[in-house]
Amino acid sequence: MPRRVRPSVASTRRLTILALVATLFGMVTGMAPIASAQPGCGGGDGAKPPVGGPRMAECGVVLPANADLPPDGLDAASWLLADQDSGQVLAANAPHVHRPPASIAKVLLAMVALRDLNPDTVVTATREDTAQQGSRIGLVADGRYTVRDLTVALIVSPAADAANALARQLGGEGEALKRVNNLAQSMGALDTNIKDPTGLDADGMTTSAYDTALIYRQAMRNQNFAAATGAPSVQLSPVGRGGAKIVRSNDNELLGTYDGATGGKAGFTDAAKNIYVGSAARGGRRIVVALLGASSAFDQATKLLDYGFKLTAAHTAPVGDLNNKAGAGVVTPQPPADGPASNTPDNDPAAAQRVAMDRSMFGNVGGFVVAAGGLAVLLMFVLALKRKADRAAAMRRRRAQARASNYPVH
Repeated sequence: MPRRVRPSVASTRRLTILALVATLFGMVTGMAPIASAQPGCGGGDGAKPPVGGPRMAECGVVLPANADLPPDGLDAASWLLADQDSGQVLAANAPHVHRPPASIAKVLLAMVALRDLNPDTVVTATREDTAQQGSRIGLVADGRYTVRDLTVALIVSPAADAANALARQLGGEGEALKRVNNLAQSMGALDTNIKDPTGLDADGMTTSAYDTALIYRQAMRNQNFAAATGAPSVQLSPVGRGGAKIVRSNDNELLGTYDGATGGKAGFTDAAKNIYVGSAARGGRRIVVALLGASSAFDQATKLLDYGFKLTAAHTAPVGDLNNKAGAGVVTPQPPADGPASNTPDNDPAAAQRVAMDRSMFGNVGGFVVAAGGLAVLLMFVLALKRKADRAAAMRRRRAQARASNYPVH
């Protein structure tokens, strides 16, 4: 039988240390940033670039290099900030992750109504309209209202009754949904699938922060939509006899609390939680904010808008583009006209390392904390091995001495 060679304590110790070092290295270098691109985050089918550029496929916070971190107190499942004029995405969080849309459905329905219906057409409200679930503006059955007033009501307030009346005027719910979804697809809002024109929760009904910002930005190009969403209130005057005037305040609280607010749409459902999309203008810059799945809407929108204006003042490079449709390739960010572009993670390895560290699961110092802890554990393990090896060596010496003197060793 061949003799089995046992590894020495020293060689075993070296192998163990190497294994521990390799494990520690994997822990530190393998800590995936929250914003790492992962499958299942939407924005593309794998064969085409993600809508909006490659970084829009990332599953967490997406920031420019050298940018300050987002403000504290954000719990929205996804959000996005974009320059309203250029369409460049300033920052985002899980931009293409699918979420229930709530009132975003009404923004699309209003866009279709503005495009396809004569604003002077008179619509007679039905009992079905007045019985709609959710918030209503107060239509009266058999009351007669113009398409113009119904559309403005839909933009300014929840108005599920007005949404149902407009959907019927478009040819019924099925036809209205067909037009709404076709419009979303034509704009490149490929995460969006509307199943209920009033925005109530329905199986398979989705949108994303990216799509929400894209849809709202497109809507704001329509002067009638922009004028309505920025109005402090809406007044519906029934045509002929059929009820009193209806006056409702705009449900966008930011119009009265945020300096420079120009419009927006808020909503809530059990599945969607709080959602908000809106815009503001300061210092010649206009910013769109979209947030989905939040515990509160207006305070988080305020923080994000402040952060967006801070990014524009710092001339940070964009991380994506609302103009980039599926399969259109990657939009190369251009430096702002009034300042130099910041380095991006693609061309600045140091910036890439900083961004990854900033977004680690433990925050800015996460890598150092893990590394220090791992090194401490490794050091204790090495010392323990050394003590064990010293004891084994001492025992071998005693046994050798015992054999030489023929005394047993205990």
